[in-house]
Amino acid sequence: MDQVLAGGLHFLSNIMRFSKSTACAFALAAAAAFVAIAPAGCGSSLTSIYIPADRFPASYAEALCASLQHCCAENATTFDYKACTAGWKSLIQQRFSDPNSSALANYDAKAATTCVAQVRDAKSKSCSTEPGSISAARETCQLIFTGKKPPGAACSTSAECAPQDGAVVSCSPLPAGVDGGGQLPLSQPLGAPICVAVPVPAEGAPCTLTPPHGCAGGQDLFCEPGSLTCKPAQDIGGPCLPTVPGSCLPTGFCVASGPSASLCAAVLPQGSACADSTQCDASSMCDTAGTKTCVPRSAPGTACATGSDCATGLCDSVAKKCLKNVIATTNACTGVGP
Repeated sequence: MDQVLAGGLHFLSNIMRFSKSTACAFALAAAAAFVAIAPAGCGSSLTSIYIPADRFPASYAEALCASLQHCCAENATTFDYKACTAGWKSLIQQRFSDPNSSALANYDAKAATTCVAQVRDAKSKSCSTEPGSISAARETCQLIFTGKKPPGAACSTSAECAPQDGAVVSCSPLPAGVDGGGQLPLSQPLGAPICVAVPVPAEGAPCTLTPPHGCAGGQDLFCEPGSLTCKPAQDIGGPCLPTVPGSCLPTGFCVASGPSASLCAAVLPQGSACADSTQCDASSMCDTAGTKTCVPRSAPGTACATGSDCATGLCDSVAKKCLKNVIATTNACTGVGP
């Protein structure tokens, strides 16, 4: 996309050598070709080729709903283009009007334009998570409202603060013992909120039992309740805590009773006796209401209560059925939300 936009800018600069009327005609065509945004008028300069904040909600909603339509059909989910676009436009507009979101201050027009283009181009792509799909645009689209302020900068909400790899970022008074990011002494009023980046706990570090300051980060760690320190999840045969999720690696579960109590055991295949779904492998769930065995997870289109019932991992909260793809829910297809 950047190459396309760069080429468009080069083309627009060249055509300015022609007459004003000729340049105007070329500019209208070029702007429409590159980002589907034509200049508002032909004055002494061209308008930005990027989508401005006031046009983004409608542009995003139209692109998303056009690309969602075939995914909604794949899930046999109700789809209403008018309701879909109106709903998503309203949801995005709320971000700009919410005083706690900092969306307008953070808005990145270049990322927004690339996001809309990627979502629009997914109209003929697979509904699965793969290159070119709607889901693949998520990484780009998440950049639109990303905070820009570094650690130590004054802030009013966490949304203003730039993400930091390996840290939990928030807008809060500076905790005791944490570097303020190079701030001069008393450069901020005592207790004034600033952007703070607290490193994600590593093995042996203090932790809490609730996010965002638990042992996060995909390091296969869990917060041990007794010591409140981060401990490594155990492999098969290792000691574990039956009441603490995550004390075993994903390939195992913690045995609650019997000779192997408090030891990690391998997850069970379909047909095995079970007490809950954490004991079954990824392809199955525990039929706790009937056979008390690991049974296949439900196929798309069949009834479900929660996502753990479904082979895809998603149960439509409105239709109460398993979906084939994980993006075209009833809420998404009708503009209610994710």
